[in-house]
Amino acid sequence: MIEIGVPPLDSDHSFLMEMLGELEKAAARGADAGLLEDQSLEVASSLESHFAKEERMLAEALDARRFLHIERHGQLLDRLASMTGAQLHALGPSKASQAIGDFTRSFEEEVADFDLAAAPAIMTITKSG
Repeated sequence: MIEIGVPPLDSDHSFLMEMLGELEKAAARGADAGLLEDQSLEVASSLESHFAKEERMLAEALDARRFLHIERHGQLLDRLASMTGAQLHALGPSKASQAIGDFTRSFEEEVADFDLAAAPAIMTITKSG
Protein backbone atom coordinates (compact mmCIF):
# COMPACT_ATOMS: atom_id res chain seq x y z
CA MET A 1 0.00 0.00 0.00
CA ILE A 2 1.31 3.39 -0.97
CA GLU A 3 1.86 5.87 1.86
CA ILE A 4 0.64 9.39 1.19
CA GLY A 5 2.57 11.09 4.00
CA VAL A 6 -0.44 11.97 6.16
CA PRO A 7 0.04 9.77 9.25
CA PRO A 8 -3.61 9.49 10.37
CA LEU A 9 -4.71 8.48 6.87
CA ASP A 10 -1.73 6.20 6.28
CA SER A 11 -2.54 4.43 9.54
CA ASP A 12 -6.16 3.99 8.46
CA HIS A 13 -5.11 2.71 5.04
CA SER A 14 -2.82 0.13 6.62
CA PHE A 15 -5.53 -1.01 9.04
CA LEU A 16 -8.10 -1.27 6.24
CA MET A 17 -5.70 -3.31 4.11
CA GLU A 18 -5.18 -5.70 7.03
CA MET A 19 -8.94 -6.05 7.47
CA LEU A 20 -9.47 -6.69 3.77
CA GLY A 21 -6.66 -9.25 3.83
CA GLU A 22 -8.32 -11.08 6.72
CA LEU A 23 -11.67 -11.04 4.92
CA GLU A 24 -10.03 -12.38 1.77
CA LYS A 25 -8.33 -15.18 3.75
CA ALA A 26 -11.61 -16.12 5.44
CA ALA A 27 -13.36 -16.26 2.08
CA ALA A 28 -10.55 -18.36 0.58
CA ARG A 29 -10.85 -20.83 3.50
CA GLY A 30 -14.58 -21.18 2.80
CA ALA A 31 -15.73 -19.50 6.01
CA ASP A 32 -19.45 -19.61 6.70
CA ALA A 33 -21.75 -16.79 5.62
CA GLY A 34 -22.15 -15.48 9.18
CA LEU A 35 -18.41 -14.97 9.69
CA LEU A 36 -18.03 -13.39 6.27
CA GLU A 37 -20.97 -11.08 7.04
CA ASP A 38 -19.44 -10.01 10.38
CA GLN A 39 -16.08 -9.31 8.78
CA SER A 40 -17.50 -7.47 5.77
CA LEU A 41 -19.62 -5.28 8.07
CA GLU A 42 -16.54 -4.46 10.16
CA VAL A 43 -14.65 -3.49 7.01
CA ALA A 44 -17.58 -1.37 5.81
CA SER A 45 -17.87 0.43 9.15
CA SER A 46 -14.14 1.17 9.28
CA LEU A 47 -14.12 2.29 5.66
CA GLU A 48 -17.08 4.64 6.24
CA SER A 49 -15.33 6.13 9.26
CA HIS A 50 -12.11 6.58 7.32
CA PHE A 51 -13.88 8.20 4.38
CA ALA A 52 -15.73 10.59 6.69
CA LYS A 53 -12.42 11.66 8.26
CA GLU A 54 -10.82 12.05 4.86
CA GLU A 55 -13.76 14.03 3.47
CA ARG A 56 -13.62 16.47 6.40
CA MET A 57 -9.93 17.02 5.66
CA LEU A 58 -10.60 17.47 1.94
CA ALA A 59 -13.29 20.06 2.65
CA GLU A 60 -11.09 21.96 5.08
CA ALA A 61 -8.18 21.89 2.64
CA LEU A 62 -10.47 23.03 -0.21
CA ASP A 63 -9.12 20.24 -2.37
CA ALA A 64 -10.03 20.96 -6.00
CA ARG A 65 -10.92 17.32 -6.76
CA ARG A 66 -12.82 16.67 -3.53
CA PHE A 67 -16.19 16.16 -5.23
CA LEU A 68 -14.79 13.52 -7.59
CA HIS A 69 -12.94 12.01 -4.65
CA ILE A 70 -16.12 11.84 -2.56
CA GLU A 71 -17.98 10.31 -5.50
CA ARG A 72 -15.30 7.60 -5.68
CA HIS A 73 -15.75 6.94 -1.96
CA GLY A 74 -19.46 6.39 -2.56
CA GLN A 75 -18.76 3.98 -5.39
CA LEU A 76 -16.42 1.95 -3.22
CA LEU A 77 -18.90 1.84 -0.34
CA ASP A 78 -21.69 0.75 -2.69
CA ARG A 79 -19.51 -1.98 -4.10
CA LEU A 80 -18.55 -3.21 -0.65
CA ALA A 81 -22.19 -3.17 0.47
CA SER A 82 -22.99 -5.57 -2.36
CA MET A 83 -20.50 -8.09 -0.96
CA THR A 84 -22.60 -9.50 1.88
CA GLY A 85 -21.59 -12.63 3.72
CA ALA A 86 -24.30 -14.63 1.99
CA GLN A 87 -23.26 -13.38 -1.44
CA LEU A 88 -19.58 -14.06 -0.78
CA HIS A 89 -20.36 -17.52 0.58
CA ALA A 90 -22.54 -18.31 -2.46
CA LEU A 91 -19.66 -17.42 -4.79
CA GLY A 92 -17.50 -20.12 -3.27
CA PRO A 93 -14.00 -19.71 -1.85
CA SER A 94 -12.12 -18.98 -5.07
CA LYS A 95 -14.53 -16.44 -6.57
CA ALA A 96 -15.23 -14.77 -3.22
CA SER A 97 -11.52 -14.36 -2.56
CA GLN A 98 -11.09 -12.95 -6.07
CA ALA A 99 -13.96 -10.46 -5.56
CA ILE A 100 -12.41 -9.20 -2.33
CA GLY A 101 -8.99 -9.00 -3.97
CA ASP A 102 -10.49 -6.97 -6.82
CA PHE A 103 -12.11 -4.62 -4.31
CA THR A 104 -8.82 -4.26 -2.45
CA ARG A 105 -7.04 -3.28 -5.66
CA SER A 106 -9.76 -0.69 -6.35
CA PHE A 107 -9.21 0.75 -2.88
CA GLU A 108 -5.45 0.91 -3.53
CA GLU A 109 -6.14 2.69 -6.83
CA GLU A 110 -8.34 5.24 -5.03
CA VAL A 111 -5.48 5.97 -2.65
CA ALA A 112 -3.00 6.32 -5.50
CA ASP A 113 -5.30 8.34 -7.77
CA PHE A 114 -6.89 10.69 -5.24
CA ASP A 115 -5.33 10.57 -1.77
CA LEU A 116 -1.77 11.00 -2.94
CA ALA A 117 -2.73 14.06 -5.00
CA ALA A 118 -4.66 15.58 -2.06
CA ALA A 119 -1.93 14.90 0.51
CA PRO A 120 -0.03 18.22 0.15
CA ALA A 121 -3.19 20.27 0.78
CA ILE A 122 -4.22 18.03 3.68
CA MET A 123 -0.76 18.35 5.20
CA THR A 124 -1.12 22.14 5.30
CA ILE A 125 -4.27 21.89 7.43
CA THR A 126 -2.95 19.16 9.70
CA LYS A 127 0.18 21.19 10.44
CA SER A 128 -1.77 24.39 11.08
CA GLY A 129 -4.46 22.64 13.17
